[in-house]
Amino acid sequence: MKGDYCGLNEFKPNQRTLDAINDMNDITDMSRVLRGVLSAVPAFQIFVGKKSYSWFSTASSAKDIYSYDWEQFHQAMKSVDKVEREQLNRIATTTAMYSKGDDYRFWKCVQNAL
Repeated sequence: MKGDYCGLNEFKPNQRTLDAINDMNDITDMSRVLRGVLSAVPAFQIFVGKKSYSWFSTASSAKDIYSYDWEQFHQAMKSVDKVEREQLNRIATTTAMYSKGDDYRFWKCVQNAL
């Protein structure tokens, strides 16, 4: 069942499993970077190009913050999570197909945890 966790005692992963774990770590790292870049987009779009720090500019920025499409921003951030999870699941599924024994059980646990 999805979301269930399981444990393997004294599991020694083979090289294929270690390589797949490294690939998953790379995907997780790149997703974190992408979320960081995306989180800066609203500030950039709202504040860049403001010529002065006058009251008018501050009021204009407040209006821009209020009228910014935060729902679209939220959807973009959620899509990073969705793509990350799909890629992690693809690696787990593919690696499980080519594994046996404890490695296979490990990847089935990973799939269920995702």
